[in-house]
Amino acid sequence: MAMAQRFLLRAWATVTSERRCGPAGLLLLLTAFLASPAAAAEGKKTAGTDFIRLAPIQVPIIANREVVGRAGVLVQLQLADPGDFDAVDRQRARLLDAFLSELYGLFDQLEDAPVIIDPAIVKQHLARVSDRIVGPGKVREVVILRTYEQRKPPPG
Repeated sequence: MAMAQRFLLRAWATVTSERRCGPAGLLLLLTAFLASPAAAAEGKKTAGTDFIRLAPIQVPIIANREVVGRAGVLVQLQLADPGDFDAVDRQRARLLDAFLSELYGLFDQLEDAPVIIDPAIVKQHLARVSDRIVGPGKVREVVILRTYEQRKPPPG
């Protein structure tokens, strides 16, 4: 808290000394910033949208008790109702954890396959998990934005 107060005091001194504006000018600048579209996008104003982008999910590829590579998926959830944004967003951590567990198990089953990531299969598994975590019908579609797979070259 003390650090935040120092920053505010330092910012106040900087604004008043360099810009030569008084408290009314600072209030005007603050009001303009808070009303700007960029500030709205940074805050909780994203509620009402129908997409939630999750953090990238990375899973090790294990074969014969050895990590032979890694696979990753970037996922976005399309909501059935934009009004459910806050409810689904509150479950973000649980969704990521459940998606990671699901993909770990899925990729473990496919360790000998030449190509691990089949977006259709991944999408189907993650849709089932999202219905279990946030409730059936809240997520219209699990959108796979990007996948990658990286394996170590075979020895020899």
